[in-house]
Amino acid sequence: MPQPRSNRPRALGDVFVTGTPERFRQQVLTPRTPHSRSGRAEEGFTEYELQHLNEEDEDEEGSFLSATPVDQQSARLLAPTGGSAFPPGYRSRGDDHEILSAPFGSGKLGVVVRRVLLVSASLMACAMLAMFMMAFKPLNLFDDDPLADILDAPLPADRLISYANYTHFPLSGSQYRHECENLGRTVMRHNDYWAAPLTGPLDAPHPQQVQQPGKPSVCLRSVTYLLDGNVGLATDLALMAQVAQLARERRSAFFVDDSHWNRGKWTDHFQAIINSYQIPDLGCVPPPPEELVACPRTSRHWVVSSQTASFHLGRDFSWAFEDRFGYGLNRRKSIFKKALRSFGEIIRPNLHTATLIHTARSEIASVLSMNNTESTQHHDPYIGVHLQGDIHAGKTSSQPDPPLDVYVKAAHDTWTRLYPDAPIPQISSDSKHDSTHFPTPPITYLASDSPEALREYIKAFPSSTAVFALDLSTNPELRALAPQHAYVQENFAKESEEERIRLTRGAIVDLALLGGLWPEVDGVLPGAAICSSSSHICKIAAVGLGWDSAFGFGANAAGLVGQVDLSRRRWIDVNPKLQAIITASWNAFDVPK
Repeated sequence: MPQPRSNRPRALGDVFVTGTPERFRQQVLTPRTPHSRSGRAEEGFTEYELQHLNEEDEDEEGSFLSATPVDQQSARLLAPTGGSAFPPGYRSRGDDHEILSAPFGSGKLGVVVRRVLLVSASLMACAMLAMFMMAFKPLNLFDDDPLADILDAPLPADRLISYANYTHFPLSGSQYRHECENLGRTVMRHNDYWAAPLTGPLDAPHPQQVQQPGKPSVCLRSVTYLLDGNVGLATDLALMAQVAQLARERRSAFFVDDSHWNRGKWTDHFQAIINSYQIPDLGCVPPPPEELVACPRTSRHWVVSSQTASFHLGRDFSWAFEDRFGYGLNRRKSIFKKALRSFGEIIRPNLHTATLIHTARSEIASVLSMNNTESTQHHDPYIGVHLQGDIHAGKTSSQPDPPLDVYVKAAHDTWTRLYPDAPIPQISSDSKHDSTHFPTPPITYLASDSPEALREYIKAFPSSTAVFALDLSTNPELRALAPQHAYVQENFAKESEEERIRLTRGAIVDLALLGGLWPEVDGVLPGAAICSSSSHICKIAAVGLGWDSAFGFGANAAGLVGQVDLSRRRWIDVNPKLQAIITASWNAFDVPK
């Protein structure tokens, strides 16, 4: 008799909790959990799972919702994230990490959002980088012309500068300074060297020029350096070297005006100015002198002199043209290069002056060949020494001149350091006679504006020491250039014009022999220059020696951080005020007050 069906639940052993076929019941059953399945995943797929791979791939969407209760039990608890590469039911070690770190928005919308965010972040980063580079980029106007709008726009009557009170042009340096003072120093912006004044452009009126056939036209824009005789020769040259490169960078013609100069004409000493750089109207002529404007510097025809330099070559100039990323002296390397380029292209001695320089160099070369010493690193074994007189009015520094023994010791130490194979003879102080023969080191070219200082230096060394100077030259034309008394700026204008021209030629020869300016093919070059940086002759001497040689830079760590290498330097500054800060002792110029 059949038994009635019982309503009791089936035995647990008949329940398929893993979804495996009946033939695998003998295996130990485990609860259906992610951890248990991951354990089986390490063993590979079962046959049953392999049979259902393709079926589940074809019907992925909604398969769990439409499945039977048994199928729901065998379905995967977590959806795969890798498509067909990761079939249902498979999880390997590390899947937990992938699930926890799954990217936001795995769908199409999420992909679009991620890409938009990535592009936006990239654009923002590029914009910030561009702003940063523009803020710290060294000023270079040769490829741009920010003055075009200022110069081309017509000015209203209230923005014109009137020179109605003057009758002679160009004005003197002091008159131009007075005009700058009337405008005030706030007329310039401090964040941009070539920015227009805060109140708007200012300029002198420029009447329409009538172009005559066959004659060159007036330059569209120009920069003129006015030689007014207010400072010494070296001061003017140091300032002019920077102004000439400013003209180049603003695409202006450069001229020199010697109307008020007390040293003759510019061409009495130097070659005529030739603009070797590209300007919009190459070959043009200077503007009428009544159109020259000292302030602001954005005027069409800008004029600069030693008396207006403080308005243009001070803090604004340093901020615009120093290397803000450089360390130590490297901050001034770009300004050094400006001076070097000007002395190589613009400020060059004329034929007569160049012949005098060649004669002086030949005299030193003949003695060096007698001494049979070899040059090293393109610098010949002679040193230049510049001595200033006890009275030197008109200096830009109130620092007193170093005593003579400082120069003597510097010459001795520099020669010993640079030329150890040619030692200086040791002469006993109680010896009555000098047993050595001419020429003995240190072989020196002595540049001095004081005959008394020259004699005192010679006495500090044995009579056999080779010392060259204009006053000691065997050439009568060079001897005629030597000063007869100490140089005083206030009294220089009282000399005759012939005497002023003669002394100026002598100063130019001293400049060339002291630091090696205007080098010649196979001509001798000084191995070092000893001087006080309170003098502009000393500042220019560093330019003649060259950047690496002057400060001991080159392929060494000192050059990278801009710190003077005391064991390699060839420009020796004996100014006691700056010995404690030797890394920043060189400046291209001191602004006259």
